[in-house]
Amino acid sequence: MEAVAVRPSTVQRQKRECQCIHCKLDRSDLGCQKPYKCQKLMKDILKCVKPKWDPNLKITEHILELSQDQITTNEKAMKLGGIVIFQTTIPAPRSISEGFRIF
Repeated sequence: MEAVAVRPSTVQRQKRECQCIHCKLDRSDLGCQKPYKCQKLMKDILKCVKPKWDPNLKITEHILELSQDQITTNEKAMKLGGIVIFQTTIPAPRSISEGFRIF
């Protein structure tokens, strides 16, 4: 679905008889009789997907990172033996050799 939805849309594709390679493949491989309408429907469906699951969005920040207040609270809790909020993100290594450990 994603591959069909992200294809460039052109005026010629709006014709039912369009013979471009994408339309031909959609008809033969996917059984779609109106490739332009299928593409539009798939784009509309992808608009309903939440940002976390949308394949078209490139989210660089991690949604589950702790805020600065939570980090400060964690530091105090660690000193006092209190409850610590788990940090779910793991920083990426600076080099590939730092990412591997052999025991």
